[in-house]
This record gives sequence, structure tokens and C-alpha cells, in this order.
Amino acid sequence: MVLTEPQITRYRHWLTRNRQRTFDTYDALWQWSVTDLDGFWQSVWDYFEIESPTPPTQALADARMPGAVWFPGTQLNYARQVFRHADAAHGADIPAILFRNEMLQDAGRTLSLSWSELRREVASLAVALRGMGVQRNDRVAAYLPNAPQTVVAFLACASLGAVWSVCSPDMGAQAVLDRFRQIEPKVLIACDGTTYGGRDHDRLPLVHALLDGLPSVGHVVLWPCLDKDAEVDEFARPGRRAYDLRPLLAGNPEFEPEWLPFDHPLWIVYASGTTGLPKPIVHGHGGIVLESLKLNTLHNNLGATVDTGDRFHWYASTGGMVWNLQVGGLLGGTTLCLFDGHPAGSTESPDWTRLWQFVGETGVTFFGASAAFHTGVLQANIDLRRITDLSALRAIGSAGSPLSPACCDWLWEHLPPVNGLPIWITAIVGSTAMASAFVGGLPTLPNVRGEVQCRCLGAAIDIRSTPDDSEGTLVCTQPMPSMPSGFWCASDCAVRTPGGRLRLVPHPAHGYTGVVLPDHTNTQAANTATV
Repeated sequence: MVLTEPQITRYRHWLTRNRQRTFDTYDALWQWSVTDLDGFWQSVWDYFEIESPTPPTQALADARMPGAVWFPGTQLNYARQVFRHADAAHGADIPAILFRNEMLQDAGRTLSLSWSELRREVASLAVALRGMGVQRNDRVAAYLPNAPQTVVAFLACASLGAVWSVCSPDMGAQAVLDRFRQIEPKVLIACDGTTYGGRDHDRLPLVHALLDGLPSVGHVVLWPCLDKDAEVDEFARPGRRAYDLRPLLAGNPEFEPEWLPFDHPLWIVYASGTTGLPKPIVHGHGGIVLESLKLNTLHNNLGATVDTGDRFHWYASTGGMVWNLQVGGLLGGTTLCLFDGHPAGSTESPDWTRLWQFVGETGVTFFGASAAFHTGVLQANIDLRRITDLSALRAIGSAGSPLSPACCDWLWEHLPPVNGLPIWITAIVGSTAMASAFVGGLPTLPNVRGEVQCRCLGAAIDIRSTPDDSEGTLVCTQPMPSMPSGFWCASDCAVRTPGGRLRLVPHPAHGYTGVVLPDHTNTQAANTATV
């Protein structure tokens, strides 16, 4: 039986039963989450039944910023949390990942990776990486597209305690080297090319350039995407071995992800600093697990597919934090629907129905994309009702800013209603430095055109403004588990803070506070209309 009760409602009922805490409004729940940090984050740990061989004695041992200490003495692993869902989902014949690229989309074919296959491939690659000498804290750099193989490679690194970092193959050599040189990877996993916008893009010369600029790499793993007969030996040198990714995924070894300290490094992502190179930001396993579950489950209303039927797609490249957000859906047992390619086919003759066809044909229930994509669909004025069956869809996401009032109205007009109501449209706005959203949505709150629905649980955001200014600069006044554990560099690594202008909009009649980003929305009266 598919569960339809919103995830946030289930969590609130759990708080009542297990913590004897009842909140009349969302604002009251949010206020508790940012004032009783120990109580709130311990509830998140317990609600999601996070496993550790050494149970936590407290959630927040030191609230310094920076330098907060979360869940001291506990151990976990991102990959372990993912595979907790494998047996139940596999028994129900539910896939872990559904995938299409441009060629598969043209052929109307979908590749499906089961949970058992995902676990086997991760184990196979992890054992192969261990055989290359990869240990805890070693960096593994990837130059890969948004594909199941990339998810497998990430989880294999996480399972060993190695530190993952990925760049998208649409990035040039210098941009990639500006990032990877700072972290001195031991292994580089790269593709030979990609197909984008209807054209093949050979990346072999660029992979050579990366290796020339990364003397720390002792092992290179090539994934032949364009040429299935590509030779990997051309990348071998004295002191550097080369491998084909495909046989490394074909084994079936006995393997379990390692137990790691709560704050053990998981990945390195990059943010612009005030000066100099992109700053390599390190996030830990525990903080990302908790924050991803909180955001994707409680706010984005995604549950385990075996219980809810959810399928999650957020159009993304591997070069942005949204990719990490999408992969985080696996932590809650949600099936991922990955698409690699141009969202409209090509820039010369764009077809804005293509990504919608993918969404409909793979049964996506939550579809996220940039505001620019949704605006492009609006301007193309296509008839979504004629192109595919979108009856499974129940949520539209936007990253970086809320959709314009006109875009909201257009989507509500063209997408099927959900339980008799206009489809839920939600926006998330966050920070690479935090690997999280500060403001987001809830299906239980009213949809207001041009407005982000609420401040996220556990995110103590406020505005700093002058007395006569209703707008101000976004600040976060309390620690969160996903705050950076450090920077992988010895130089000054000051990271630009979110710093965007915003305005808080109280809705006392409904018990919540919305957020308007003046840089992204206008202030016409239409913005305040609700559905």
C-alpha cells in the first residue's frame, strides 16, 4: 500500500509519541529546531534510525562556529545508510536507478539498475580501489557525467573512507586542474567523452591534459562512453597504471562499507572565494547523511519507494551541488531517475518536451530543475498534456530561486492536479559551503507565487538589515551538522557566505514565515496570490 501522508506530518506525529512534543504551527516547530539544537538533531538521528556501533550520548557537544562537534564517538558510513534499503526494495522489484542519456531518450529506452546490482557494483569497485592502495582520506577525483557509473564510483569511495571529488566533463582542463591540483588525488576516474546537444564530445585529449597536470595520480580508470573499444593503455606510464572501468564493476566480492567517525571526510566540493582559486570544501559523512535525510524526506517529501512509490529526478550535472542533493535520495530509499544530456535536445533547434517525456516515461513523482529551465518551457508554450502521461508527477522543484508568478500559473494550468489541488511547486535556496538549503518548501503549507515557503528545520537563518529596510542579508546564526569540517588546502580559504538579499514574509493566519528573494522576483500584487 502506497503511503500518502506527508513526511513532515509523520515526523510530527513521531515527535508527539516519542518526545511528547506537539507544535501548533510550522513556525513553532522551526523555532524549536533552532533553539534546542541537541534535541532536534537527536530526534532526526532517532527518527531515521541511524545505525552506529557506538550509540550517541549527545547530539551537539560543542556549539562553536566554526568547530562545532556533533555526535562525538559515533560511527557510520554514507554507503551503509544507502544499502539499508537494498533488501526490501529488491524484494519488491523496485529499481535503485533509472537512466537515460540522449541516445537512450531518442530510442525510448531506459536502463535500470537494481538495488542488488548497485550494491554488487559498489563492492566490486571498492575492492578494486583498495587493490590500488586507496585508503581512508585518499582523494579520488572523477571527471564523469551524470550516470549510474558515477553514483557507483562515489559510493565505492565513500564505503572505503576515501574522499570523493567530481567535475563535469563539460568543464575545460584548466577549470578542472584549478580544483583537482589542490587535493592531489591518488586516482582519477574519467570518461572518454560525452554526447550533449546531439553531438559527441571527445574528452581523451583533455584527460591526457589532466594527467599531465596531476602528478599525484598513480592510477587512472577510464570509462569508454563514446568508443566501446577505446584502449586504456595509452594512459599508462612508469609509476601510473591504467584500467578499464567496466571489468572493475563486474566482480562479486564479499565486502561491507567501513564504519567511520561521524565527521570523517566524505567529499570535496568547490566554492568561489573572495580571491584566488575555487576553495575545496570538505563535508563529513554524518553531517551530510543527517542533512540530506532532513531535506529530501521532511522538506521535499520523498520517502522510500517501496512505501511511497516515489521516483526522484532533479536535472543536474555532476559539477553542481544539486547532483549531490539528487544522489542523497538514495539515503532514504528513493529511486533515482538520472538524465544526462541537453534538456532540450540542442541549442540550435530546442525541443522543450524532451525532458518532460523522460519524466513521464520513467514515472517521476518529484521533478526538479533550475528556474531557467522552467522559464524556457513557459516561453516555448508547449502543451504538456499532449506529450506524455504525467499523472505520476506530484511535485515540481526549483533550485536557486522561486519560480515567477507567470511560470507558476503556467505549470498549474498545464500539469495534472494532485488529489484535486494544483501541483505542489517548491523552491530550495542554499549554499555549496553548507551542502544544504536554508529555505525550502513543505507540501502542507500554502503555495505563494514568487515566494519560498519556509525556513528549513534546523537552519537558524535571519536577516541583517537597517531599521528602515525590510530586506536584509542572509545569515545563519547557529551551527548545522553539514557545515564544512574544513578546507583541503593550506592557504587562506575564506569562502564567500550566502550573502543574498531576502525578505521574511510572516503568514500568521497559517502559522509559518515565507521568504522572498528580491533579486529573483518582482513585487507585484500577483506574488501574494495563493492556491
